[in-house]
Amino acid sequence: MSGVKRAIQFFRSGPIRWGILLTAVALLLLRLRVEGLDALDAINLSGWMAACAALLLGGYFLVFNERARVLSAQYLGRVPPLLDFARTLLVARVYNGLIPQTGNIYRAVSMRVELRLPYRGYVVISVATIAFELIVMGLAMIGLFSCLESSALWWRERIGEGDVPSMLIVLTVLLVLCGLAECGRQLRLVSGAREGSERSVRSDVGDFVRRVLSPSILLSGLFQSLVLLTAMVCVQWFVFAALGTRLDIAQALVFLVVNRLTQYVTVTPGNLGVRELMYGAIGATTAVGELLAVAASVLLRLLTWVVLGGLLATVVAASWRKTHQQR
Repeated sequence: MSGVKRAIQFFRSGPIRWGILLTAVALLLLRLRVEGLDALDAINLSGWMAACAALLLGGYFLVFNERARVLSAQYLGRVPPLLDFARTLLVARVYNGLIPQTGNIYRAVSMRVELRLPYRGYVVISVATIAFELIVMGLAMIGLFSCLESSALWWRERIGEGDVPSMLIVLTVLLVLCGLAECGRQLRLVSGAREGSERSVRSDVGDFVRRVLSPSILLSGLFQSLVLLTAMVCVQWFVFAALGTRLDIAQALVFLVVNRLTQYVTVTPGNLGVRELMYGAIGATTAVGELLAVAASVLLRLLTWVVLGGLLATVVAASWRKTHQQR
Protein backbone atom coordinates (compact mmCIF):
# COMPACT_ATOMS: atom_id res chain seq x y z
CA MET A 1 0.00 0.00 0.00
CA SER A 2 2.86 2.40 0.78
CA GLY A 3 4.22 1.85 -2.74
CA VAL A 4 0.87 2.84 -4.24
CA LYS A 5 0.79 5.97 -2.08
CA ARG A 6 4.31 6.97 -3.10
CA ALA A 7 3.48 6.44 -6.76
CA ILE A 8 0.35 8.62 -6.46
CA GLN A 9 2.30 11.39 -4.71
CA PHE A 10 5.02 11.22 -7.38
CA PHE A 11 2.61 11.62 -10.29
CA ARG A 12 0.79 14.46 -8.50
CA SER A 13 3.85 16.70 -8.45
CA GLY A 14 3.48 19.77 -10.69
CA PRO A 15 6.29 19.26 -13.23
CA ILE A 16 5.46 15.56 -13.57
CA ARG A 17 1.80 16.39 -14.33
CA TRP A 18 2.61 18.72 -17.20
CA GLY A 19 5.39 16.49 -18.51
CA ILE A 20 3.00 13.56 -18.70
CA LEU A 21 0.34 15.73 -20.37
CA LEU A 22 2.76 16.92 -23.06
CA THR A 23 4.09 13.39 -23.56
CA ALA A 24 0.58 11.97 -23.88
CA VAL A 25 -0.46 14.59 -26.43
CA ALA A 26 2.77 14.07 -28.42
CA LEU A 27 2.28 10.29 -28.49
CA LEU A 28 -1.33 10.62 -29.60
CA LEU A 29 -0.40 13.05 -32.39
CA LEU A 30 2.44 10.78 -33.49
CA ARG A 31 0.14 7.76 -33.57
CA LEU A 32 -2.43 9.70 -35.55
CA ARG A 33 0.23 10.70 -38.05
CA VAL A 34 1.33 7.08 -38.44
CA GLU A 35 -2.19 5.75 -38.88
CA GLY A 36 -3.27 8.66 -41.05
CA LEU A 37 -6.54 10.57 -41.07
CA ASP A 38 -8.27 7.84 -43.06
CA ALA A 39 -8.80 5.87 -39.85
CA LEU A 40 -10.75 8.79 -38.36
CA ASP A 41 -12.71 9.34 -41.55
CA ALA A 42 -13.94 5.76 -41.33
CA ILE A 43 -15.66 6.52 -38.00
CA ASN A 44 -19.35 7.32 -38.45
CA LEU A 45 -20.85 9.09 -35.45
CA SER A 46 -24.37 8.01 -34.51
CA GLY A 47 -26.17 11.00 -33.06
CA TRP A 48 -28.92 9.13 -31.28
CA MET A 49 -26.46 6.75 -29.63
CA ALA A 50 -24.49 9.75 -28.38
CA ALA A 51 -27.76 11.30 -27.17
CA CYS A 52 -28.54 8.11 -25.20
CA ALA A 53 -25.09 8.30 -23.60
CA ALA A 54 -25.71 11.95 -22.70
CA LEU A 55 -29.08 11.13 -21.11
CA LEU A 56 -27.49 8.36 -19.05
CA LEU A 57 -24.73 10.74 -17.96
CA GLY A 58 -27.37 13.20 -16.82
CA GLY A 59 -29.08 10.47 -14.81
CA TYR A 60 -25.72 9.45 -13.38
CA PHE A 61 -25.01 12.94 -12.05
CA LEU A 62 -28.50 13.20 -10.55
CA VAL A 63 -28.20 9.90 -8.68
CA PHE A 64 -24.64 10.78 -7.63
CA ASN A 65 -25.94 14.05 -6.19
CA GLU A 66 -28.74 12.30 -4.34
CA ARG A 67 -26.40 9.72 -2.80
CA ALA A 68 -24.09 12.47 -1.56
CA ARG A 69 -27.10 14.39 -0.20
CA VAL A 70 -28.37 11.34 1.69
CA LEU A 71 -24.94 10.76 3.25
CA SER A 72 -24.64 14.45 4.15
CA ALA A 73 -28.05 14.29 5.81
CA GLN A 74 -26.81 11.42 8.00
CA TYR A 75 -23.95 13.57 9.26
CA LEU A 76 -25.84 16.85 9.61
CA GLY A 77 -29.05 15.39 10.97
CA ARG A 78 -31.03 17.37 8.39
CA VAL A 79 -31.53 17.13 4.63
CA PRO A 80 -29.52 19.75 2.65
CA PRO A 81 -31.44 21.92 0.14
CA LEU A 82 -31.61 20.12 -3.20
CA LEU A 83 -30.76 22.99 -5.56
CA ASP A 84 -27.94 24.48 -3.49
CA PHE A 85 -26.40 21.07 -2.92
CA ALA A 86 -26.61 20.18 -6.61
CA ARG A 87 -25.08 23.51 -7.65
CA THR A 88 -22.13 23.01 -5.31
CA LEU A 89 -21.53 19.47 -6.57
CA LEU A 90 -21.75 20.41 -10.26
CA VAL A 91 -19.48 23.45 -9.91
CA ALA A 92 -16.98 21.25 -8.04
CA ARG A 93 -17.00 18.76 -10.92
CA VAL A 94 -16.29 21.57 -13.37
CA TYR A 95 -13.39 22.88 -11.25
CA ASN A 96 -11.92 19.40 -10.90
CA GLY A 97 -12.01 19.03 -14.67
CA LEU A 98 -9.97 22.23 -15.06
CA ILE A 99 -7.48 22.14 -12.18
CA PRO A 100 -6.97 18.97 -10.08
CA GLN A 101 -8.34 19.07 -6.52
CA THR A 102 -9.73 22.62 -6.79
CA GLY A 103 -13.26 21.25 -7.04
CA ASN A 104 -12.82 19.21 -3.86
CA ILE A 105 -11.55 22.30 -2.03
CA TYR A 106 -14.41 24.42 -3.35
CA ARG A 107 -16.97 21.80 -2.33
CA ALA A 108 -15.54 21.39 1.17
CA VAL A 109 -15.42 25.15 1.78
CA SER A 110 -18.89 25.75 0.30
CA MET A 111 -20.46 23.03 2.43
CA ARG A 112 -18.78 24.41 5.53
CA VAL A 113 -20.10 27.91 4.85
CA GLU A 114 -23.57 27.07 3.52
CA LEU A 115 -24.40 23.86 5.41
CA ARG A 116 -22.10 24.22 8.44
CA LEU A 117 -20.60 20.85 7.53
CA PRO A 118 -17.15 20.58 9.17
CA TYR A 119 -14.21 19.49 7.08
CA ARG A 120 -14.05 16.18 8.89
CA GLY A 121 -17.67 15.60 7.87
CA TYR A 122 -16.85 16.21 4.22
CA VAL A 123 -13.93 13.80 4.42
CA VAL A 124 -15.79 10.92 6.09
CA ILE A 125 -18.65 11.34 3.61
CA SER A 126 -16.13 11.09 0.75
CA VAL A 127 -14.63 7.97 2.33
CA ALA A 128 -18.10 6.42 2.69
CA THR A 129 -18.78 7.17 -0.98
CA ILE A 130 -15.55 5.47 -2.06
CA ALA A 131 -16.32 2.48 0.19
CA PHE A 132 -19.75 2.03 -1.41
CA GLU A 133 -18.23 2.19 -4.89
CA LEU A 134 -15.49 -0.33 -4.13
CA ILE A 135 -17.91 -2.78 -2.51
CA VAL A 136 -20.33 -2.64 -5.44
CA MET A 137 -17.51 -2.87 -7.98
CA GLY A 138 -16.07 -5.92 -6.22
CA LEU A 139 -19.47 -7.63 -6.04
CA ALA A 140 -20.10 -6.85 -9.70
CA MET A 141 -16.80 -8.44 -10.73
CA ILE A 142 -17.50 -11.54 -8.67
CA GLY A 143 -20.95 -11.80 -10.19
CA LEU A 144 -19.60 -11.29 -13.70
CA PHE A 145 -17.01 -14.05 -13.50
CA SER A 146 -19.48 -16.38 -11.78
CA CYS A 147 -22.01 -15.89 -14.56
CA LEU A 148 -19.60 -15.99 -17.49
CA GLU A 149 -18.05 -19.33 -16.71
CA SER A 150 -17.81 -21.58 -13.69
CA SER A 151 -15.29 -24.13 -14.94
CA ALA A 152 -11.63 -24.07 -13.87
CA LEU A 153 -10.64 -24.54 -17.52
CA TRP A 154 -11.93 -21.07 -18.33
CA TRP A 155 -9.61 -19.59 -15.71
CA ARG A 156 -6.60 -21.61 -16.86
CA GLU A 157 -7.10 -20.54 -20.47
CA ARG A 158 -7.52 -16.83 -19.77
CA ILE A 159 -5.62 -15.71 -16.69
CA GLY A 160 -2.27 -14.25 -17.70
CA GLU A 161 -2.95 -14.24 -21.46
CA GLY A 162 -3.49 -10.49 -21.69
CA ASP A 163 -7.11 -10.77 -22.81
CA VAL A 164 -10.09 -8.82 -21.53
CA PRO A 165 -10.86 -10.95 -18.41
CA SER A 166 -7.22 -10.79 -17.33
CA MET A 167 -7.08 -7.02 -17.83
CA LEU A 168 -10.33 -6.68 -15.91
CA ILE A 169 -8.92 -8.53 -12.91
CA VAL A 170 -5.66 -6.57 -12.87
CA LEU A 171 -7.35 -3.19 -13.34
CA THR A 172 -9.95 -3.94 -10.67
CA VAL A 173 -7.24 -4.84 -8.14
CA LEU A 174 -5.42 -1.62 -9.05
CA LEU A 175 -8.67 0.32 -8.66
CA VAL A 176 -9.24 -1.11 -5.19
CA LEU A 177 -5.68 -0.28 -4.12
CA CYS A 178 -5.98 3.29 -5.41
CA GLY A 179 -9.36 3.67 -3.73
CA LEU A 180 -8.00 2.44 -0.40
CA ALA A 181 -5.00 4.76 -0.76
CA GLU A 182 -7.36 7.68 -1.37
CA CYS A 183 -9.40 6.70 1.70
CA GLY A 184 -6.22 6.62 3.78
CA ARG A 185 -5.14 10.02 2.48
CA GLN A 186 -8.49 11.58 3.33
CA LEU A 187 -8.66 9.99 6.77
CA ARG A 188 -5.27 11.47 7.56
CA LEU A 189 -6.84 14.85 6.83
CA VAL A 190 -9.44 14.12 9.53
CA SER A 191 -6.76 13.30 12.08
CA GLY A 192 -4.85 16.44 11.15
CA ALA A 193 -7.84 18.79 11.21
CA ARG A 194 -8.20 20.79 14.40
CA GLU A 195 -11.95 21.15 14.66
CA GLY A 196 -13.08 20.72 18.22
CA SER A 197 -11.78 18.34 20.80
CA GLU A 198 -10.67 14.81 20.01
CA ARG A 199 -13.68 13.50 21.92
CA SER A 200 -16.15 15.54 19.83
CA VAL A 201 -14.48 14.43 16.60
CA ARG A 202 -14.72 10.77 17.57
CA SER A 203 -18.33 11.24 18.67
CA ASP A 204 -19.39 12.92 15.39
CA VAL A 205 -17.60 10.40 13.18
CA GLY A 206 -18.85 7.47 15.27
CA ASP A 207 -22.46 8.68 15.07
CA PHE A 208 -22.16 9.07 11.30
CA VAL A 209 -20.74 5.57 10.87
CA ARG A 210 -23.54 4.08 12.97
CA ARG A 211 -26.19 5.88 10.91
CA VAL A 212 -24.63 4.81 7.60
CA LEU A 213 -24.44 1.19 8.77
CA SER A 214 -28.13 1.14 9.61
CA PRO A 215 -29.94 -1.28 7.25
CA SER A 216 -31.98 1.36 5.43
CA ILE A 217 -29.09 3.74 4.70
CA LEU A 218 -26.66 0.91 3.93
CA LEU A 219 -29.01 -0.72 1.43
CA SER A 220 -29.88 2.67 -0.06
CA GLY A 221 -26.21 3.54 -0.55
CA LEU A 222 -25.39 0.17 -2.09
CA PHE A 223 -28.42 0.33 -4.39
CA GLN A 224 -27.58 3.85 -5.55
CA SER A 225 -23.98 2.80 -6.15
CA LEU A 226 -25.20 -0.18 -8.18
CA VAL A 227 -27.39 2.15 -10.26
CA LEU A 228 -24.40 4.44 -10.84
CA LEU A 229 -22.21 1.50 -11.88
CA THR A 230 -24.86 0.19 -14.26
CA ALA A 231 -25.40 3.65 -15.73
CA MET A 232 -21.70 4.15 -16.41
CA VAL A 233 -21.36 0.70 -18.00
CA CYS A 234 -24.24 1.64 -20.30
CA VAL A 235 -22.61 5.02 -21.00
CA GLN A 236 -19.43 3.25 -22.10
CA TRP A 237 -21.47 0.94 -24.34
CA PHE A 238 -23.43 3.78 -25.97
CA VAL A 239 -20.31 5.92 -26.48
CA PHE A 240 -18.57 3.12 -28.37
CA ALA A 241 -21.81 2.26 -30.17
CA ALA A 242 -22.01 5.88 -31.31
CA LEU A 243 -18.67 5.27 -33.05
CA GLY A 244 -19.80 2.01 -34.64
CA THR A 245 -18.46 -0.57 -32.15
CA ARG A 246 -20.52 -2.85 -29.92
CA LEU A 247 -18.83 -3.79 -26.64
CA ASP A 248 -19.61 -6.85 -24.57
CA ILE A 249 -20.08 -6.53 -20.80
CA ALA A 250 -16.48 -7.41 -19.95
CA GLN A 251 -15.07 -4.85 -22.42
CA ALA A 252 -17.42 -2.14 -21.14
CA LEU A 253 -16.34 -2.90 -17.58
CA VAL A 254 -12.66 -2.66 -18.53
CA PHE A 255 -13.12 0.85 -19.93
CA LEU A 256 -15.28 1.75 -16.93
CA VAL A 257 -12.56 0.66 -14.49
CA VAL A 258 -10.00 2.73 -16.44
CA ASN A 259 -12.37 5.68 -16.22
CA ARG A 260 -12.73 5.22 -12.45
CA LEU A 261 -8.97 4.96 -12.04
CA THR A 262 -8.60 8.39 -13.61
CA GLN A 263 -11.06 9.71 -11.02
CA TYR A 264 -9.01 8.46 -8.08
CA VAL A 265 -5.56 9.34 -9.46
CA THR A 266 -5.43 12.71 -11.22
CA VAL A 267 -2.21 13.25 -13.12
CA THR A 268 -3.02 16.10 -15.52
CA PRO A 269 -5.92 18.61 -15.50
CA GLY A 270 -8.96 16.40 -16.02
CA ASN A 271 -6.44 13.64 -16.84
CA LEU A 272 -6.45 15.09 -20.34
CA GLY A 273 -4.31 12.87 -22.55
CA VAL A 274 -3.75 10.31 -19.80
CA ARG A 275 -7.18 8.73 -20.08
CA GLU A 276 -6.92 8.82 -23.86
CA LEU A 277 -3.62 6.96 -23.69
CA MET A 278 -5.08 4.37 -21.33
CA TYR A 279 -8.15 3.89 -23.53
CA GLY A 280 -5.87 3.58 -26.57
CA ALA A 281 -3.70 0.99 -24.84
CA ILE A 282 -6.76 -1.10 -23.95
CA GLY A 283 -8.16 -0.70 -27.46
CA ALA A 284 -4.87 -1.78 -29.02
CA THR A 285 -4.93 -5.08 -27.12
CA THR A 286 -8.55 -5.85 -28.01
CA ALA A 287 -10.70 -5.93 -31.12
CA VAL A 288 -11.84 -2.36 -30.45
CA GLY A 289 -8.84 -0.65 -32.01
CA GLU A 290 -6.52 2.01 -30.66
CA LEU A 291 -7.75 5.11 -32.48
CA LEU A 292 -11.41 4.26 -31.99
CA ALA A 293 -10.85 3.83 -28.25
CA VAL A 294 -9.12 7.21 -28.11
CA ALA A 295 -12.01 8.75 -30.04
CA ALA A 296 -14.43 7.19 -27.54
CA SER A 297 -12.56 8.81 -24.65
CA VAL A 298 -12.68 12.19 -26.41
CA LEU A 299 -16.40 11.79 -27.15
CA LEU A 300 -17.08 10.83 -23.53
CA ARG A 301 -15.16 13.89 -22.37
CA LEU A 302 -17.17 16.18 -24.67
CA LEU A 303 -20.50 14.65 -23.63
CA THR A 304 -19.57 15.01 -19.94
CA TRP A 305 -18.89 18.73 -20.35
CA VAL A 306 -22.09 19.25 -22.32
CA VAL A 307 -24.18 17.43 -19.70
CA LEU A 308 -22.46 19.23 -16.81
CA GLY A 309 -23.08 22.57 -18.48
CA GLY A 310 -26.72 21.76 -19.15
CA LEU A 311 -27.40 20.54 -15.62
CA LEU A 312 -25.57 23.48 -14.05
CA ALA A 313 -27.51 25.97 -16.19
CA THR A 314 -30.78 24.27 -15.21
CA VAL A 315 -29.94 24.31 -11.49
CA VAL A 316 -28.84 27.96 -11.57
CA ALA A 317 -32.00 28.97 -13.44
CA ALA A 318 -34.19 27.04 -10.98
CA SER A 319 -32.40 28.64 -8.02
CA TRP A 320 -32.80 32.11 -9.53
CA ARG A 321 -36.49 31.51 -10.16
CA LYS A 322 -37.03 30.21 -6.63
CA THR A 323 -35.25 33.20 -5.13
CA HIS A 324 -37.35 35.71 -7.09
CA GLN A 325 -40.58 33.91 -6.23
CA GLN A 326 -39.77 34.23 -2.53
CA ARG A 327 -39.28 38.01 -2.77
